[in-house]
Amino acid sequence: MEFELLFVGVIIVIGFVGILANGTVLIALAASKELKKELLNVLFVNQMSFDLYSSVMLIITFFMKIFPVRLSGTSGYWLCVLFYGETIVWFGLNGSMLNLTAITVERYVKIVFPVWYKTKCRPWMVYSTVAFTWLTAAVINISLSFPTSAVVNGYCLSWWFWPNDGVKITYSVLYFIFYFFNLVVIFIYCYAHIMVVVRRQTRVMHSHQQQSAASTSTQTVIWPSQRPQHCRSAD
Repeated sequence: MEFELLFVGVIIVIGFVGILANGTVLIALAASKELKKELLNVLFVNQMSFDLYSSVMLIITFFMKIFPVRLSGTSGYWLCVLFYGETIVWFGLNGSMLNLTAITVERYVKIVFPVWYKTKCRPWMVYSTVAFTWLTAAVINISLSFPTSAVVNGYCLSWWFWPNDGVKITYSVLYFIFYFFNLVVIFIYCYAHIMVVVRRQTRVMHSHQQQSAASTSTQTVIWPSQRPQHCRSAD
């Protein structure tokens, strides 16, 4: 029991830190005049919004777990599904993971395919991505948490009632693939490719700088050597 209270206390502290950190960044971004000049800023604001939302819901959810109430009726069922079942928290966390992936892909396209990004990427694509992250996270969590949860004798049994074990295992595997395996693969591939491209560009720039420096040095040596000849011809 003491360990459980300690764990809940740590979670609540993390939530408060998240509110302060993300709230401060959002306020700073809102006051910035550069906010709308870069498409990445839209995704970054969305990321901070997800994290701020998740921090607030984290505090509310775990405060409710410290002081549980006996559930009954429709309101008790909704409290069970959304708060005691942590659906409302995981909605924000899952959306945050999807948005992080969107930021990764946006950076990848901009660095690896700069011409296409400059000519083809439009604001509506970014705003559609923002909507996709919220809707996808909501649909996946809510559509499954409601039918698998119930209030029994005043207590919440969330994610408990599945049609059969096969459906439960299938959902668990698909959830892991969608939210973890795929995202990790995307992160590794995109950032590894970005590093390769950046290193290649760095070598090319360094080579150009060396050639420019050598050309300048050669001109500096040739010019003084030719000057006495001009002087003698003038004499």
